[in-house]
Formats: sequence, structure tokens, C-alpha cells
Amino acid sequence: MGALSATGEFSTMASFLPRLPKKERSRWHDTILEGRLRLLFSPDILAGKAPLSMDDIERSQEALERCVAPDVFFHIAGRLIDQGKTDAGGELLETLLACDTDLQLRLGILSRLPGGFPPETALTMVDQQIKQHPGLSRDQYAKGVQGLKIRLLQSTLKTLPTGSDSRMVVIKQILDLAPNNPVGLTESGWHFYHKNSYDRAIPFFQQLMILEPENMDHVLGLGYCLYQFKRLDEAAVLMEADQITETEKIIELKTLVYHAMAQDALAMGDTSRADRLLGILEGLFDKTASPATAQQLLSLYSRAGDTKKGWHLSRRLSAEGSQALKSEAAAYYYHQNSPISASQTTDDSDRCFANADSPRILVSTHQGSKDGDDGTSRRDETSFMAQLVVPYSLGYQWRIDFESSRLSSGSAPPVYSVGSFYRFRNGQKQLAPVTTDETASHLTLGWKKEGPLQWDLLVGTSPMNGPVEVTPVFSIKAEMDQWEFDIHRTCVTESILSHTGLGDPFGNAPWGRVVKNGFEAGKSFDLGNRYWLSMKAGADIFRGENVWDNTAWHVNTAVGRSLPWNDHFDITYGIYLTGMGFENNTNFFTYGHGGYYSPDVMVTGGPIFRIKTPECKGYWLDLQLSAGWMTERTSDSPRYPLGNETMTALTTDALDELQGRYQGETNSRLAYAVNIEAWKFMTRHLALGGYVTMERSSAHYEWRTGIGLELFFSPQTAFWRQRSLAHRSVLCRN
Repeated sequence: MGALSATGEFSTMASFLPRLPKKERSRWHDTILEGRLRLLFSPDILAGKAPLSMDDIERSQEALERCVAPDVFFHIAGRLIDQGKTDAGGELLETLLACDTDLQLRLGILSRLPGGFPPETALTMVDQQIKQHPGLSRDQYAKGVQGLKIRLLQSTLKTLPTGSDSRMVVIKQILDLAPNNPVGLTESGWHFYHKNSYDRAIPFFQQLMILEPENMDHVLGLGYCLYQFKRLDEAAVLMEADQITETEKIIELKTLVYHAMAQDALAMGDTSRADRLLGILEGLFDKTASPATAQQLLSLYSRAGDTKKGWHLSRRLSAEGSQALKSEAAAYYYHQNSPISASQTTDDSDRCFANADSPRILVSTHQGSKDGDDGTSRRDETSFMAQLVVPYSLGYQWRIDFESSRLSSGSAPPVYSVGSFYRFRNGQKQLAPVTTDETASHLTLGWKKEGPLQWDLLVGTSPMNGPVEVTPVFSIKAEMDQWEFDIHRTCVTESILSHTGLGDPFGNAPWGRVVKNGFEAGKSFDLGNRYWLSMKAGADIFRGENVWDNTAWHVNTAVGRSLPWNDHFDITYGIYLTGMGFENNTNFFTYGHGGYYSPDVMVTGGPIFRIKTPECKGYWLDLQLSAGWMTERTSDSPRYPLGNETMTALTTDALDELQGRYQGETNSRLAYAVNIEAWKFMTRHLALGGYVTMERSSAHYEWRTGIGLELFFSPQTAFWRQRSLAHRSVLCRN
């Protein structure tokens, strides 16, 4: 039989099998099966150099079941798996595991299991083999099985969700088998990182850095843990170590660390340290030109109040940067109250300030009333206003306003104490009735420049109607780093007398048309945690035609908090305190007086509340409320402060009138103001708005209402700035 086997005569051998003793028959039968199997599957077939026949595999089932030549079937299973026939290959491997093979082949079979079965199934089969063959514990085999099990566990990890408890069970199994396994250590570190257990994650990344010091991913892991754990100084030392390779991700982490350190320095008022850290961030930006770094730099400039640097970087981004960098510059411009510059920097049509540089036209009509004495201090008004705004260049705009108002002070008695009334007492007949209706029209030209120092200039004239000659008026406003400055010469519009002037019913000289010439300065302070403080102060000189000169001062301060509410509204609440004083009390209507409120001193204070929709929405709602207790003191005032009549020509009644005095008084009362305004885009080009205001100040009640249409030449996506018809910046507005 041996000679026949050596020559491959397996058919002849099969014919002799029945003649052999029973004990030898099985051994030679296996020899015949193996011989035929090896002829059927040549080395070229097993090595993949010749095609593999599934029919031949089917014909070889008896050899497989008798565990004959398991190495041949191992190679066949490998070829099937490589060809994608994982079910057939896996079935062969599972059958082979039931055979009594040598350790090396068994280890090979186990190593092939992941190709034929899911990782969990393969891992279970490996564990079963270890239990079924406890004697298979030789060092090489045990090491191989351990490595295979680790690989299978690592494959299992890929199927488990990040942060899950089941994932941590598998990670622990890996580390139990190999405490220094990089995958297990890395997975442990990031597992605890994502669980916000940074103190537990740090030791894993520290161990990894010892094992693989050249791997920057481990540096990132440790660095992010230190950053999140607020151990910023340690993170900075880690980032600056000599062995650190400054990859893009390392620079990104550095930026986060130094940005947080700079924020802390600014919060503590350590400006020198903040400047040093800003310098580091500027160097990082020069290396990467990263939009994220640009955004962080700009936010720090804003927090530090360094508007000059913020605008310098934004202009650099606008001129030289990519679209992403230009977008960051535009966002900075917008938050610096410069929507025109923002719109002109990026063409992103989805941003709310898109087309803020569009020309626009506003037309509005207003109705208002202030109570008082008929014929003098009462003021009813109906007005029409038109405004054209034309942006140009980067952050510049022109503007022209026209407003015409019909003023009325009610029905005056035929004769009463107004103008040179002492002459009437002297026997002179009234020359003309008191003017109780007047038209006041004026034109204003404006220019505005956005930038680190914002300018808003208006020039125009007092109303081009009335008995007193027209006089120029203007306003120059500047804003920088939360400072506000205003130099002005503007109309005083509290009454017809102060606004357009009156003709003297008992003489030929008109008087009135008061303007105030002065300045105002203010500053806002960020107190942290959304609290703020605002302070303003100013002084004015009041002048008018044949009107007693006057000087005045005023101080306004408020402190409060602003915070969002449900992403639909911004709420502001706080308290205010206002004070003012005048040198002379000219709040009368006899010749020489101006007809405007001018107390010796007035102080009021109380709570304020405001709720408004945020910007960047297609509608705008704004409700403002304030209330307070007001105390005022007015001084005595001569009835005719500019009287220069010859005394000898006057009767006793006329002389008493001329030399008489208005008595001052002291009052305390409740003061309040309510303003509600709403706007809505009707189309992408047209917005409709309206407002109502009511207030009580001094002894007067006043209300005002208006409605307006604003037409945009280019389509708008949302309201990109606060809307206000009630407080439009004009030179002659009550």
C-alpha cells in the first residue's frame, strides 16, 4: 500500500482496502482521501494561481468530515473568504475548529475567523476554543490567541456607539489583556473625555505620550483635557514643548488655549498679560489664516475695547482674505454697528445684513399733542416726513430729510398775556391776533461714516416759515469704544413760540425761534454677566430772537441688565436717574421769554423696562416703559426780561405789568413714559411700521403716534438694525 501511495495509485489502493485488517483499513482510507484531496487542490490552486472549483469542494466533504488534511481546507477557506464567499469560508473554518489540529494551524484558523464572521461571533468562538482546549496554553499559542482576541475586541469597538457603557466594557477587556495597548488607552481617554470626566481621562493620555511620544494625537487628547479642565497654564506648557510638532490641529488647540487665557486676563484686568497673549494669537493667525482664529481675535478685541485693532484686522481680511475670512470681518463690522460695511464686505445673501448698503426711502406721517394753555403752551402737530438714504463706498452713506409740520396751539382768547401785553395795559390797541397755527418745514442733509470712530453729521435750517428769520442748525456725533460725543445746534420745539417764533400782537418785533447750542458726552460700561452702566452729561446755551439768553446742564445715568428670553425677545430692566438745571426760567410767553421748560433744577428717577425682538428677524417689536418720581423747582422770573420801555410813559397798570414777576414753585409728581413700536416686512422690498408714545413730564401730558413705509431698492432678508420712527435723528423734531 505504501508503494501504491507513493506512486499516486489511489484507485488501486481503494480496491485493496476490503482485504486489509479492520484496524488498518481506516488509516489507509484517510491516506487515500488525503492523496486524492491534494491532487484535486494543487499548490497553485491553494495559492490562488488557478481557479477554485466549488464542485471539487463538494466532492471533498468526506475528507473534511474526517478532518483529513485540515491545512488544505484551511487554505480553501482563506480563498473563499478572499473571494467574498464569507459564509462558505466561515463554515469551513468552523468545521476545522472541531478537528484535532496542531497549535500553529489552529491559531491560523482562529486568525481567519474575523473574515468569515462578525467580530462578536468570532470573539465568542475564540473564547469557546480557549475553554474547550485548556491545554493549548503554550507561550507562542497563548500570545497569538491574545493578540487575535485584542484585534477582535478592537473590531468590536467600531460597532459600538461612542460613550456607551458597552463600549467601556470592551475597552476594559482590551486593557486587561494588554495594559499598554495604545488603542485601549486611547479609547479610554476619549471615553472619559466625552463623559466630561477630564481628570480620569488625563492619565491615559499621559501614559500614551510616554509610549508614543511622536504621536501628536495623544498630545491633542491631553491638551483638550487640560483645556476643558481649565488647567490652561499646563496646556500652554504642553503646547510649547520642544518635541511638539505644530500641526494644523495643534495650532487649532493652541488658539483655543490662548484665547481662553486672554479672556481670563481681561476678566481680571491684567491688560499686559492679555496683550502678550493677543500677540501670540496674532502670530498663530499669521501662520494659518484660520477663520476660527480670526473670529477669536476679533472677539477679544471687542472685549478689550480695542476697536482700532479690530477694524485693522477686519480691513485686512476684507482686502486680502478668502470668502470665509471676509465673512468673519463682516460679522465683526455688523456687531460694531456697521451694517453697511458688513454688507459691502461679503455677498452672502443669507446673512441678515445682506443688502444693508441698498438705497432706501422712508415716508411717514405723525400726529401728536401736548396739553397746556390754549394759544400758547398747547401744541398739536400733524407732520409728514420723507427720507432718502444712499450708501456708497465702504461704510459711508448720504441722507436727505424733509419734514413739514402743521402746528396748532388751540383757540386763544382775543386778548391775553402774551407778547408786550403791558402795552395793552397802557391803552394800546391790539395790532394783530396771536398766531395759533403755523407750518414748520425744514430740510436736512446728512453724512455718516462707519469705522472705529463713527461719524454722523447733519446740517440744515430751522423751519423755513414763521415770523423769525431762518437760522442754520447742525449736529455732529461721534462714537468710539463705547464713548459718545455730540456737538449740536438744534431747534427747541416745545411750543410754536420756541419753534417758529411769534409776532408780537402789541408791537412790531417778533420773538422766539429758540436754538440750543451745546455738547453732550456719554459712555457705556460693561459690568459683566450682561449688566451695564450708562452715563451721559451735557450743557447748552439757549439763544433766540429777542429772547432772554439761557444756559443749562443735564445728567443722565442708568444701570441695568439685558438678556435674551426664549430666543424671541431681548429684555432690559434697570433703574435710571436724570437731573437738569437752567440759569433762567423762560417757560412763559411774554416778550423776551422762549416758551420752553426751564426749571432751576429737576430730578427724576425710577425703574425702566424694555422688551424687543432681536435683530435679524422679519419683524420688529419694541416696548419701552419707564416710571419715576420727579421733583422740580422753578425760580421766579421777570414777566418781561428784555423790557426797556421808558417808565414815565407807562400807566400804573402797565408799569405793574412790566415790573411784575412770575412766581417759582416746587412740585413733586409721578413721571412716566410708554413707547411701543412695531415693524413688519410686507415684501422683501417693503416694510410697514408704526408707533405710539405717551408720557408725562413736568406738568404736561403728551402723546404721539405715527406710521411709516420704508422702500428698499434691493431685497432684504431681515431687519438688520433697530427700527425707530419715534426717535429718528433729525434736527427739528419734538
